[in-house]
Amino acid sequence: IVRTEYINDTAKLVRYVFRNQRPGDPSDAEKCAPEPEDTIANFKAAREMHKSSREDHQGLAIYQSWSPEESKRLTREEVNTMGRELVENMFPGHQFIVVTHSNTQKLHNHIIVNIINMETGKRIRNKYEHLHKLRAKNDEICLAHGLTIPNQVAKERRDRTPNKVKGLP
Repeated sequence: IVRTEYINDTAKLVRYVFRNQRPGDPSDAEKCAPEPEDTIANFKAAREMHKSSREDHQGLAIYQSWSPEESKRLTREEVNTMGRELVENMFPGHQFIVVTHSNTQKLHNHIIVNIINMETGKRIRNKYEHLHKLRAKNDEICLAHGLTIPNQVAKERRDRTPNKVKGLP
């Protein structure tokens, strides 16, 4: 399962995901330090470097989870790696953190992506287009790791994806 939402306060969410990690839950980061206050400062510096003065939509939050059955077959490290694969593929050039949680029966990742691309300074736009592409990429990653496609309705979901979205790079 993959869900997304824009976040207006990355600092609050970054602190939450690190605070709720259990011992042994992995975290990973790209172009920023995988520690809460360092991540917050790194994200803010990138927005300032590219003169992004907007305070709303500072980041994109992605929640990625697996069923309780598949969570029993996976290690926390494998789950974290799949989160990294997803975000590296979808948002090259962006800072991000992937924090895996094992505090429920479902292993899940909290992924926070800085809204500003470090290389181009462009913002992530239209989360709905990204959601369709994220779900399709997540399905590919799950299949590549020998897992079932989340929700068992992924094919129908892909079939309902507008052609305009399917054709996006």
